Amino acid sequence: MAELKPGRDCIGVSVFGLVFNQKKEFLLIRTKPSGKKTREYDKIWSMPGGTIEMGETAEEALKREIKEEVGLKISDPELLCYNDYIKKSEDRHWLSLNFKANTSSDRFQIDDKAEVADCKWFTFANVPTNISPFTQKCLALVQKEIKAGRDYIGVGCGVFITNKKGEVILQLRSKNSKNEAGKWEKMGGSIEYGETVEQTLRRESLEESGVEITDIEFLSYTDHILKDENQHWLGLNFMALVKDGQVPKNMELHKHDDLRWFKFSEVPDNLAMPTKESLSFMVKSWKEKYGEINK
Repeated sequence: MAELKPGRDCIGVSVFGLVFNQKKEFLLIRTKPSGKKTREYDKIWSMPGGTIEMGETAEEALKREIKEEVGLKISDPELLCYNDYIKKSEDRHWLSLNFKANTSSDRFQIDDKAEVADCKWFTFANVPTNISPFTQKCLALVQKEIKAGRDYIGVGCGVFITNKKGEVILQLRSKNSKNEAGKWEKMGGSIEYGETVEQTLRRESLEESGVEITDIEFLSYTDHILKDENQHWLGLNFMALVKDGQVPKNMELHKHDDLRWFKFSEVPDNLAMPTKESLSFMVKSWKEKYGEINK
């Protein structure tokens, strides 16, 4: 009897692993072209893995494939999902089990005999755009468990929404906030994947205060490192004007206990760190742009 080819003569069963190192980075690979022709999936990033051999458990196959392809030992494999790959035009049918796993090393080594052309560590802040659909699915599942600012450096932005009378909108963080509870802050939040900084500022301003903003101007950045709360953020600070005729209000009562206008000279002392560090930049830039405040 001729040897059956998995995926063609019978359903192929494979395993793939989203491997994380101790820095919370994950490993993706690109495969070598088969012969002289570059296949479509040779151009995209995906997870290391391969076919389960007869008599081998799924976890055994996962550990073997990752060791063979990138030279890493993995631990704590956890099933994330499965994937049906059926391509009738090529007469191919695979079923893959996709895992999350850990490694204690970040030094991969590509075996010359392996089908790996390139290998790289990524973070959720720099996910490549050309990734396989099942890798994207696994990343989405893992990202639900991983929190920005705790498991990896979070990137956010905030904006002092002002008017031409020399007033600024601040909001009071709820006692249930994940950090700096009970402190006043400017509008802002996390930059979502695929979103520009300016899009984030406009979205957060609407979501938090119900107003649109104009004349956005960059001020400074803040290293927001909260060791007692085990959090690390990088924040970009901006200034803007409220759109004429719009009245701000507290749109997120579950996050903020108050929202109001303050004169620059009457801003409260209990400010969240990024707001406190960037306030003087805002006042200076505002006066340079709009002149001294009329008392």
